[in-house]
Amino acid sequence: MTLKEIKDLFKVDLTIKNRKPHFVYLRGIYMDQEIENGRNNLNICKELKCNHATGFHYFQRKEFYKNIKEYNEVKIAFDNKDADLFKDIDFRLNSVKYIYYNLEPKKPKAIKKEEMPKVRWHYIRIIEALRKDNRHSLWDKPMTEFTINDYKNLEDLENGK
Repeated sequence: MTLKEIKDLFKVDLTIKNRKPHFVYLRGIYMDQEIENGRNNLNICKELKCNHATGFHYFQRKEFYKNIKEYNEVKIAFDNKDADLFKDIDFRLNSVKYIYYNLEPKKPKAIKKEEMPKVRWHYIRIIEALRKDNRHSLWDKPMTEFTINDYKNLEDLENGK
């Protein structure tokens, strides 16, 4: 399918910059088709009037897009040349303000060894240091979330600074 056919069928001009998800998916599916036909990524991007990084980004995120329902529906609409399905996707995505994808939860940051104090503070020592300043913000913070800066603040309180 050529850009002219896509413009006539789906009423979408892929050469215009548009970051709506279903336009991005359609542009990517078009790029897939052209790559299968043996064209170069740079030439495809010149035809689409976009930067080569746009094409590179699509190919990098392609496996992620395959898990998204709308991407698969746009692919079906593209393969079957079904303009009604694409209009339905367009209407649905334009009426939704935000699209929440099923993302895997991010891993918590690992604590570096140099961030932890060499000697663990005992509860009594922490309480005695915090008693010197009752309005300190560390009273509200759980001890498991203390950082190296919190321990430095405790040392300053303990030493009377």
